[in-house]
Amino acid sequence: MFLNYLASSLLVQFKKGGQQSDLDEAISLLRQALELEAPPHPDRPITLNNLANVLWTQFQQEDQQGDLNEAILLYRQAFKLFSSTYPKRSTSLTNLASSE
Repeated sequence: MFLNYLASSLLVQFKKGGQQSDLDEAISLLRQALELEAPPHPDRPITLNNLANVLWTQFQQEDQQGDLNEAILLYRQAFKLFSSTYPKRSTSLTNLASSE
């Protein structure tokens, strides 16, 4: 979860300062976290959702179709892994709907 927290902080910093390096580092950290959270790791859907959020932000900045495609794929994966009782499951579904 530490990598998730650091990546989230970098995303906030990017939104405040607009430094692409913050966004790039957040993406890198979340990809590393996913490598450490092999299925069925309980935090994997959170990391998938966080990476999708960062890629969605990057898509909004750079308009690269690949970022959008990957974000949608990750949102779908995260949604499938969230249990039906997970409190933020509806947020994941909203993120997916907003990106498509």
